[in-house]
Amino acid sequence: MPEEVAVTHSFRIVEPNFTFPVSVTRHEVASVLPAHIRAFDLTTIISPQGNSLTKAAIAIVPGSKRSLAITLPPGNEFWFAHFNGQAVSTWTRDEQLIVPLTQSLSEESEALVELFLQGSNPASLETTLETTLKGLNIDLPANAVSWNVILDPQWEFKEWSGDLELVSQSILEFDEKNLNEFIENEVTRQAGRTKIAEDWLQQGNQYLNDGNDFLARNAFKNAYGLTQHDAAFNEDARVQLRTVKTQQAMAGISAQQKQRSQASEGQQQLSLEAQQSAQQILASADPAQENTLLNLADRLIEQHEDAASVARSFDITLPKKGTLLKFVKSVQVDETSNMQLKIKAHSRAASLPIGTILALTAFLGIVSILRSKLSAAR
Repeated sequence: MPEEVAVTHSFRIVEPNFTFPVSVTRHEVASVLPAHIRAFDLTTIISPQGNSLTKAAIAIVPGSKRSLAITLPPGNEFWFAHFNGQAVSTWTRDEQLIVPLTQSLSEESEALVELFLQGSNPASLETTLETTLKGLNIDLPANAVSWNVILDPQWEFKEWSGDLELVSQSILEFDEKNLNEFIENEVTRQAGRTKIAEDWLQQGNQYLNDGNDFLARNAFKNAYGLTQHDAAFNEDARVQLRTVKTQQAMAGISAQQKQRSQASEGQQQLSLEAQQSAQQILASADPAQENTLLNLADRLIEQHEDAASVARSFDITLPKKGTLLKFVKSVQVDETSNMQLKIKAHSRAASLPIGTILALTAFLGIVSILRSKLSAAR
């Protein structure tokens, strides 16, 4: 047998005349996925009233995939989405939420998609919580699925059911140590955003050197959006972004002016010129023409920025206080069925402390004795 042939099964024949039937089924070659989800983390906070707030964090290698299609669980309201820490504009298609992936640094680098949802599932009774949580459906298989459910301190966890595995249960208390940990995590998070912005800025300069103004503009835009916490770096990214915008606007105005003035035989030369970078086009303009183009470009950019819609959001820090339930699942393949958890809990206020019960018993006993004495005196 050739050495390169891998052995998958081995059998021993007891009798020489034995016939061993073997059937082989040939399957179609599976298509290569355009992107890969490395981790899918959900965190859900359940309020005293039974309502929920969920943050979904999807670590994805975008590859050739340009957008992510997500089916929201029924009864949940979508708030906003982040891509690598920046707010992105989403849209709906065939009842699915579409999140763009075009702001990734490269097809092979890992990106983070974050979504925030609000669920309305009030407690069935004042003393009992029976809630059903449903996860997101993504148009890709998800690996390393984890779901952290945090119950408000009012609720005492009793039981659960669902298609994930409960691996740990703990009590979270907010104290000075938690506050220091939160501050450290926030500093680390901002440092990570700055590092990504630095990579975008470096990539944008490389695009400029290669003459690719369009990609350079997107890179500087991403760097500018990621560094609102760092004034000096943010100003540097803003200046470079504005410079690229101005150069592109000036080049476009110059090309339109030449198009009006040139005859039909000059259109071939114009089409070749349009493929050049903005720097190459402006290098041939005289100073007076360049000053005129600069003023027109500034007006054009201001009008465009005033009219352009910008995705807005805010940073949310989920309060981690109460009972933490950690559920895991190795992989989520089915795109049509929701991950589901059913949580049952009782209100801690429904059961009085033993000290309170003893005090009430003693009080009622004293009242009973006094009433007996008053009846005997009469």
